[in-house]
Amino acid sequence: MICPKCQTTNPDNHRYCSQCGTRLGERQRRTRAKGSVRDLMARGIALFNEGNFRGALEEFRLGVGLDPVHELSYLYIAACNLALGDIGPAKEAVKRAIELNPRLQGASFLMGFLEALQEERLKACGHLSQCYELNPEFALSLQWAGSLLIQDRRFSGAKPIVEKLLERKPDSAAAHYMSGVLALENGDLSSAVSRLEKAVELLGDFTAAHRKLAEAHRRLGNKEKAVRHYRKVVEFDKTDSESTFQLGVLLSDLHDVEAAIKMFKRALSLNPTFAEAHYQIGLLLYVEKGAIDEAIVALKKALELDPTDPSTRLILGELLYVKKGMEEK
Repeated sequence: MICPKCQTTNPDNHRYCSQCGTRLGERQRRTRAKGSVRDLMARGIALFNEGNFRGALEEFRLGVGLDPVHELSYLYIAACNLALGDIGPAKEAVKRAIELNPRLQGASFLMGFLEALQEERLKACGHLSQCYELNPEFALSLQWAGSLLIQDRRFSGAKPIVEKLLERKPDSAAAHYMSGVLALENGDLSSAVSRLEKAVELLGDFTAAHRKLAEAHRRLGNKEKAVRHYRKVVEFDKTDSESTFQLGVLLSDLHDVEAAIKMFKRALSLNPTFAEAHYQIGLLLYVEKGAIDEAIVALKKALELDPTDPSTRLILGELLYVKKGMEEK
């Protein structure tokens, strides 16, 4: 029997919880108490919807005290604990709900969410897939499962899930995005561009899709298109130092020196330890502008942040040699 207070499992013949001493509900009272359980559920759901999760939790705990096999009470206990940030008790409660009713869709989805929070991606995918099997109309569970597998770089496992999601939801920006990511990882750059362009067509400010589109066009050698999508990324996500840096690299390749330096400096404002950004600034100052002293300052900073980089050491040595020769004249 589950303790309604601390959720500890006790033998059926125990009258009090072995963990906290709370009096346990008796199974034979279950039928008589169902009307009361419904009242407790109604009050608990009302409190939950108001954001009073602790008050709701007490109502649901009273419910399982009256009816220890009431799976919905356990499901709501899990939801309350999750809302309160208590992941362990949430998992115990939802596990009990699944034991009582393995076909409870909400319990499978919630368990998948809880496993994902604890970085247990494979376990999460199993529960989310079970949720979809229970209700094929609930495509969100497929979307989450596919996303978790891609994050875990299990691309072969993600592929059939993403294909099923596209079949179910052909207008899902997330489905086209994940399909594009899989194509990109497989080296099919043309398919990746096609899928990712569909994703941003469906959702214009889809930052992650613009980021992957920029990568795909960069790998295809379409630098102008890559620049366009990186500009979208830095517009939508002003904290993305890596995309800002990549935009600077492409602008440098396109000989837009001032714009490139501006992007490298912006990347450094977001991440002051970005050694490569200092290196690129130093290189442009030296090669494109002939500003040797400024270039030396930038390269020294890059070498200070990354003393093992051979390119920085080589260019800095060359510049110091040039400067010494100029001073000797």
